[in-house]
Amino acid sequence: MYPVRKDYSDSELAMKLAMEFDSIHPYESIILWGGISGRLDHTYANLRLISYRFNKIILEDEMQKAWILNEGVHEIPSNADHISFFSIGESTISLENFQYPLDHHFLSESSVLTLSNHFLNERAGIVTIDSGRLLCIQSRFT
Repeated sequence: MYPVRKDYSDSELAMKLAMEFDSIHPYESIILWGGISGRLDHTYANLRLISYRFNKIILEDEMQKAWILNEGVHEIPSNADHISFFSIGESTISLENFQYPLDHHFLSESSVLTLSNHFLNERAGIVTIDSGRLLCIQSRFT
């Protein structure tokens, strides 16, 4: 049990504990349920934690999901109304089967070009990250 006044957020302590378990029994991913609802300051802190320290952890609730995509090709199921990508540092990415496709496009960390995209149809969207990493956020699951 931790005191209310401490140097870590409750979510950060949960993420640290999850990663300790993961080092003993590795998981493909770890879901922190509710880590993106409620207070905006805590949500922002949790997004920063998964972006910079705990990139194996997925934040999820009934309406949205946030996770990190590393370099490579990723198939994302078309089960949400909106999908956004935010570069962590600088990235070069391609997006296929999205309303707003990109082809080897450079993104700076301050770019919001890839906010609120949509899938073209029922097929999965393909995200190719040639360099860098992305924070991916899906919202309103269908």
